Amino acid sequence: MGQNRKTKKITKKKRRINKAILIRNVLILAVIVIGGIFVFTRKKESPGQIVFQEYFAKLQEKNYEAMYDMITKNKKGSISKEDFVLKNQNIYEGIGLSNLTLKIEEIKQDKGRDIINYHATLDTLAGKIEFDNTMTLVEEDNAYKIVWTTKDIFPKLATNDKVKVNMTQRSKR
Repeated sequence: MGQNRKTKKITKKKRRINKAILIRNVLILAVIVIGGIFVFTRKKESPGQIVFQEYFAKLQEKNYEAMYDMITKNKKGSISKEDFVLKNQNIYEGIGLSNLTLKIEEIKQDKGRDIINYHATLDTLAGKIEFDNTMTLVEEDNAYKIVWTTKDIFPKLATNDKVKVNMTQRSKR
């Protein structure tokens, strides 16, 4: 009888241990499944989106040379680095650009091409400006490059347009 009680205690102990191991394994499996779902369902940034964000980060740093390096070879053939830098510098610094925020509205991807529709909000000497715009990026030499036009500065800006801010002082009455 003493032996039987000992055997029952050992069996109960083994059941508790087995139950604890089972619970632990189920929890580990649940964490793995939830982690896998998170990894595979979360939105991944496209290569074009990453370049888009880097381009505007360079703009905020006033690093116009680096911005030029991010445009396609074809566009570099239509504007020199010096002209690109001067155009961007004159416009953005001339309007007193600050607090640029961008919200990507939509990204269309098609065979090495990203078309990014976005909303821009920026503070200028003339006040807050908001507009919707589109930027096209293409894969070139294993990297995404911007198909740059003056419309990437402002949506209605033509090649020969100039941007000016005129400040007038109101008279006190």
